[in-house]
Amino acid sequence: MSEDEETRRRDDFLLSIGPYTGRLINTLIKGSKARNILEIGTSYGHSTVFLAEAARATGGRVITIDCAANKHDYARKKLAKAGLAQHVEFRLGDAGDVIASLSGPV
Repeated sequence: MSEDEETRRRDDFLLSIGPYTGRLINTLIKGSKARNILEIGTSYGHSTVFLAEAARATGGRVITIDCAANKHDYARKKLAKAGLAQHVEFRLGDAGDVIASLSGPV
C-alpha cells in the first residue's frame, strides 16, 4: 500500500497505544487511586482496556468519548470480552460537547 493510500485509510486500521504505554498509564491510575478517568478518543478500545482494568482496581469508571459509532461498537465488544465493560461509560459525540455536559471532576 502506498503512503498516500495508507494516510487516506488511516482510520481503517487499529491505531493504539503500545503495551508499555498502556501499562504505564494503568500503573499511574492505580498509584493515584483515580476513580474518574476520561478518555478522549476511544478508537478501537485498546487503551480503554488498560484504563478500565485500572478503574476496576480503584473502584472507578472510565468515560470514553468518540465520534465514530462503529469504533464504539468494536470497543464495546472488546471490553465485554475482557470482562471490563461495566467499568466503562461510552459517550458518542464531539468531545467538546460531551466534556461540557459532564458534571464533577474527571
